[in-house]
Amino acid sequence: MRSAIASPPTRIIHRLRARLVMTFAFIATLGIVGLGATLVAIDTAGRTRTLNERLNGIASRAAALVYVEAGHTRTDAVSDDAVFEQAPVLVLYQAEAGKTRAPMRVEAVASNTTRQTQALNRIALSALLDRAEHGTRGTAEFARNSWQVVALPWFDGSRVRGAVVAAAPQVSALDSDLLLPVSLGGAILDVLLIAVASSAIHRGFRSAETAMSERDQFVAMAAHEMRSPLARVRASAESLLRDSSRGSAEAVALQSFVDDLDSTGRTVDNILLAARIGHATVTSRHDVVRIDRIAADLEHVSASVLVEIDEPVSVIGDPSLLRHALINLVENAVKHGGIDGRLLLVSVLVETDDETVTVSVRDNGVGLPEGHDIVRPFASFGGGSDNHGLGLTLVSWIAEQHGAILRLSGTPDCTSVELTFPRSPEPLRAT
Repeated sequence: MRSAIASPPTRIIHRLRARLVMTFAFIATLGIVGLGATLVAIDTAGRTRTLNERLNGIASRAAALVYVEAGHTRTDAVSDDAVFEQAPVLVLYQAEAGKTRAPMRVEAVASNTTRQTQALNRIALSALLDRAEHGTRGTAEFARNSWQVVALPWFDGSRVRGAVVAAAPQVSALDSDLLLPVSLGGAILDVLLIAVASSAIHRGFRSAETAMSERDQFVAMAAHEMRSPLARVRASAESLLRDSSRGSAEAVALQSFVDDLDSTGRTVDNILLAARIGHATVTSRHDVVRIDRIAADLEHVSASVLVEIDEPVSVIGDPSLLRHALINLVENAVKHGGIDGRLLLVSVLVETDDETVTVSVRDNGVGLPEGHDIVRPFASFGGGSDNHGLGLTLVSWIAEQHGAILRLSGTPDCTSVELTFPRSPEPLRAT
């Protein structure tokens, strides 16, 4: 099974593009919801104002029809008038004089409802002090529902004798005529804005992706074109080396030249693989791979490499990419090990347990530099001219594609790099 490998820069662009789209969607949705809520709130406030004015008119009409005759409060004119049925709740109160000039209690003398109206007494009592007839407004609870209440005093001559209270269910935002059209229109507008913004963001990032693609294509083409001339030069150098006298200065120089060409060839291979990964043209196979066999072949990289294997073991992955990763690790170890006159020694250890396979590469070099991200592309250390800074980057990418964990550790005289893979069940046939 094969799958394309997406490059880290491409994934970064995709993540950034997705975050921009999600951020715009959140802001657009928040703005539209806020606008819709504002419109519904304005409509609700307007309907509340209209209800208050209506209740105020009903209370004012009822207050004008109440009168006192022979010391008795007469409410029959109110009961016979259409205003008596215009409010869901209309209660006429008579004030009971206290020991002081201010009335202290009220008593209901007429009502158009059978509901318990004790909750209105407080507002009625407050209305007795409203001699200017501005209207006393408030809310009351009936059957666990909120009602809007308006109260006005009624007079016997210039004396306040009671109050009229009109009440109706409080206006709710859920009853707004704007709620449905605003919700539907806002949802449609939100979807359209997100679609337009997403399209614009995609077009904006497309130029960046195109530029990266063209760069990767150029690098891949240049690296590919370099391989043939390097191979011809190396073949010529090896021919001259065979014809030269063993141990002569000419042979030593030619051998150094061949080694440099090998190093350059490996660098070109790394650049080509990096460009192909950046261009997402590498297809990753998911086969059962005998990782122990690949590790055993690492002894051919250098005579200083010693491989130890616990047992035959397999992982799921791409044999070509896995081989490339392990060769890069060993070549890095050979390059940086055995300094200060010490004998170069690189050990490769393949260890297994029930769930994982760990391949460790250790050298007796300078250890890891402090404060340097050596996995970052083109990061290098040690000052050598052949420290091109791509090997560990490629190893990191390959490890990521295989679900492996890359660990680096070091002491002043040793560097250790570990790749830990999920273990595959032992197959009958493996690559």
